[in-house]
Amino acid sequence: MDWKALAQARGLEIAEAELDRIAGPLISLEEKFRPLAEAVASDLQPATVFRADAERDE
Repeated sequence: MDWKALAQARGLEIAEAELDRIAGPLISLEEKFRPLAEAVASDLQPATVFRADAERDE
């Protein structure tokens, strides 16, 4: 995916140097995760809940 073109097409006002800094890690992540995502069966249900905070006892 062309992350720089996507940002520009969305109208995000990000300096070229910042786009270069951001796009590199996104490209690396995509290279790692795309094969994993393609290996997931299409009939699996997506996760509907995601909690980024730790579970707490109340």
